[in-house]
Amino acid sequence: MGVLGENWFLDVRLKLRHFQLFLALDEQRNLHRAAAQLNMSQPAASKLLSDLEANLGIRLFDRHPAG
Repeated sequence: MGVLGENWFLDVRLKLRHFQLFLALDEQRNLHRAAAQLNMSQPAASKLLSDLEANLGIRLFDRHPAG
């Protein structure tokens, strides 16, 4: 069992857009490029990432000024 617990998915309200952003971030390794890939603004992607991390209760990516 991981940090989130066995039935974590029952407590978390994830949307398809959260998964799409997660995958785009994994591919692009940059929030601005991931947002562009998903045809959304960088602030919208940043908010979506913050929501995802808050729902999961963990930090998924380290942020750096250079991207």
